[in-house]
Amino acid sequence: KDILLSLGDAKALNGYMGKLNELAGLQDNNLRQLQNILRGNPQAGANAEALAQEAVQGSASYDTIVRRTSADLAAGTGSMDANQANAFYTTYKNYVHVTEKNLAALEAQFMKRVVSSQQELAEQTRSTEMLLMASIIGSVLCGAGIGLLVLLSVTRPLGRVVNFARTVAAGDLEARASGAYSAEMAVLRDSIEAMV
Repeated sequence: KDILLSLGDAKALNGYMGKLNELAGLQDNNLRQLQNILRGNPQAGANAEALAQEAVQGSASYDTIVRRTSADLAAGTGSMDANQANAFYTTYKNYVHVTEKNLAALEAQFMKRVVSSQQELAEQTRSTEMLLMASIIGSVLCGAGIGLLVLLSVTRPLGRVVNFARTVAAGDLEARASGAYSAEMAVLRDSIEAMV
């Protein structure tokens, strides 16, 4: 539009043509990079490469028409006036719409994949948290069980030795410690029995 509005102003036309060429080159480069990234990428999805290719072709087709016609108008060699050129450009806007539609479809497709990936990661995180919690609870229960066994293996024989010592202290010199004793508890029992 700026080119059409500036017909007759050579300096403005040259500036607009330079900007048009720069933007067209940048867009073409970006679309081709996108196409190369998607080419053969199994994670991109079934139709991503085709959408990118169609976007590149549509953009290139429109760009070729606009740049050629605009260059002719700027040079004064075109066979159209500004109104005719504007109508001519409008007939080729479908290429732009195809490019926009395909880029929007690619964006939607990739956003869907991003959301899906985030959901998978969240599920894996929940599974890992559950496994970690189960491991911690299991470790605490095992530790408590082992502690209880150790405590009982010490306190029961010690309680029997204490009862034996109280019985002897009460005057029953014929008393004997009952039950099974191991290691140091057996030595303690034998020592108290030897004193009696």
